[in-house]
Amino acid sequence: MLTFKWDDCFKVGIGEFDDHHKHLFDLLNKTFDAFTTGASHDALSEILRELVDYAVSHFYAEECWMEAVNYPGLLEQKAEHRKFTAKACEFQKAFIDGKEVAVLDVLQFLESWLMNHILKSDAEYGAYA
Repeated sequence: MLTFKWDDCFKVGIGEFDDHHKHLFDLLNKTFDAFTTGASHDALSEILRELVDYAVSHFYAEECWMEAVNYPGLLEQKAEHRKFTAKACEFQKAFIDGKEVAVLDVLQFLESWLMNHILKSDAEYGAYA
């Protein structure tokens, strides 16, 4: 069941960015599906790990591309990426440690951040590049 649908409005016009963003949407849907189908704690931990690891890898790639063209918004992008990573890791650690994690809060955070970041910050870079 797809709940977070990729749409062309999320394209920033840079093939690698768009491919990465599509994959992040896929991982978000995978996370949602696992939560809603009652996947085991271990399975959910693995999916969250995959999501966080991919996001970190994606952010690194974005920052390298931005640095290569001397993008003036690079420092702001890095700050946004670090905030996201810290919050996502906080959710992940709480879940792994067996603390009660509100699934809806996690999914809303992921969806809101991903969509807002793509539509605003990454779109600004797309217009620059």
